[in-house]
Amino acid sequence: MTLKLALSGIRGRLRNLIVLLAGLVVSIAIFYMFQTMAWNTAFITHNAMINSIQLVYAMGSFLLAAVTLFYVIYAGGFLFSLRQREYGMYMTIGARRSRVRTVMLLEWLVIGGAAIVIGMALGCGLALLVSSLLANMLDTTFSGYRALYGPAVLFTVVFYVALLAVTALWSQLKLGRMRLLQLLRAGDSAERPARAGRGAFWGGLLGLGALLIGYIALTFMEQLREIGLLAATVMTPLGTYLLFMTWLPRLVRRAGRSDRRLAGIRAFTNGQLAFRVRDLSRMLATTALLVALGTGAIAGGIAFLNDAYLKARQSGQYDIVLENPDPQQLELLRAVTFEERHELRVKREDAVAWVARADLEAMLAHTPPVLEDGTVLEEALPGGQQAITWTSHPQWRQLLSGVLPASALGADEIRLADNSYFGAIGTAATTVWFGRSDDFLAYTDIWGELESGRTAYHWSKYDQYQDNLGLAGGTVFMGFFLGVAFLTMMASCLMFKILSGASTDARRYALLRKLGVRGERMRASIRRELGYLFLLPGAAGLLHVLVGMNLFAFILQQPYYRLWLPLLMFAVIYGLYYLVTVWMYNRLALPAPVSGDVPHTRQTGGGTRYPGGSMSRN
Repeated sequence: MTLKLALSGIRGRLRNLIVLLAGLVVSIAIFYMFQTMAWNTAFITHNAMINSIQLVYAMGSFLLAAVTLFYVIYAGGFLFSLRQREYGMYMTIGARRSRVRTVMLLEWLVIGGAAIVIGMALGCGLALLVSSLLANMLDTTFSGYRALYGPAVLFTVVFYVALLAVTALWSQLKLGRMRLLQLLRAGDSAERPARAGRGAFWGGLLGLGALLIGYIALTFMEQLREIGLLAATVMTPLGTYLLFMTWLPRLVRRAGRSDRRLAGIRAFTNGQLAFRVRDLSRMLATTALLVALGTGAIAGGIAFLNDAYLKARQSGQYDIVLENPDPQQLELLRAVTFEERHELRVKREDAVAWVARADLEAMLAHTPPVLEDGTVLEEALPGGQQAITWTSHPQWRQLLSGVLPASALGADEIRLADNSYFGAIGTAATTVWFGRSDDFLAYTDIWGELESGRTAYHWSKYDQYQDNLGLAGGTVFMGFFLGVAFLTMMASCLMFKILSGASTDARRYALLRKLGVRGERMRASIRRELGYLFLLPGAAGLLHVLVGMNLFAFILQQPYYRLWLPLLMFAVIYGLYYLVTVWMYNRLALPAPVSGDVPHTRQTGGGTRYPGGSMSRN
């Protein structure tokens, strides 16, 4: 009988519980995706571009676990608010409180168990899909990564079972403390939020100072180092919480008093917002910080990837160096637009590498070579057959050391020879073909094909590009998973925290309905109210991101590169959760007949006239 009651309760609220189930499934899938890396120490160590990557992932796992804990608690509170009055009805008709607790536990276990099974399957599929897509996009492989990873599966299942048990226990304790009348009249009692005293002003001022200290630490991280990291980690969250808890409610309340346009339904919306902001201030501050962490993680990964591209363009004197190129290689080179290209003949005689002077003269006559550091070669060509050393001719030695063939690398000296002397040397000549294209990254496929058949005798530009790209790809991979995890959890927490109070607001909207407010006006009020609740922490979080990217300024050349991409991802995820929240809130809070005007009313120029002559403006 108890199981039937639980299942019937689930069926009765199926459409609302599907959203709860979907939120839990996404939460489990994202959490598992992150744990596939957090537990795979070999993968994150091999693909890390920063030191102490294990500490970074330990902190990330802790933060994600904390956010997940709050999320599951809010989800449990949402389920309790949906069924609270029905639990009271069960006790009214004679059910013992212990039996009602069992019904509640069974409902939560059914939903939680289904979420774990579906979420783990979805998490494995998403991990495989995302890793494959990122590997193809970055043209690299994530060595050591496994989408189905045993320790990650075990930890995720144990963690969520424990969370569901804690949430069920918390709900049962809450049920035990509530009297029957409170259950039956859920949402009827008035809530009076505490008024802010004079300390709120000084608390907000302290929060503003803490936030400024955090921003200064982020901006001057290169100079402050460990002290700056500690200050930014402590002061930025502290300032955010203090400002949201002290000044934000006062600002919303004062805005409602000063704006004369706030009349009718607009006044109601502002009143609802002012009432909610104080209750949700901690949640809004947490959301702002998670927006910053999630968006910043994705932006940081993209910035590291761009840094690999910049280093590829700037590293090495020449894009390609070929030794005795064959006709097939020369055919591939015809598809490349070169800004500079040269041929150099080299012979090895005992301990001396002889370079044809005529080839170097032709090089100077065509285009002055650009060295690895970006400067143009300015040294005069050495005369006679004198040795080219790092002391006597450092620029020429730097140029030749990057293009000499394998046969000349072990030579003690590098000397120049005119055509007659060069031809008289009895060894075979090696022709080196090298050049610089107009855009190295535009021809990576050609470089890869040319390098595949080449015997590596020195570190080529393409080799360095592949190495940097592999490391950056791992960082992008980790940043993407961490960012999506934080953004998803953040939006889910805010959504269920808002929805948990929807049943309380239902009576207010029912009263508005009786006063003649049209359904469309009420829906617009809800969209506006929830829009502010989503907009405030979102804007604060994005401000944290814009300032916080300075953290990478002394590591990366362009930390703000393509910042619009993670901002777009944030907007999409945040916007989807906003739309789902509005849809769910409309279903839970608005009375059933929400379209059209109230029957038996007629519109006049001054408003809506009701029987008896009373007037009401919408």
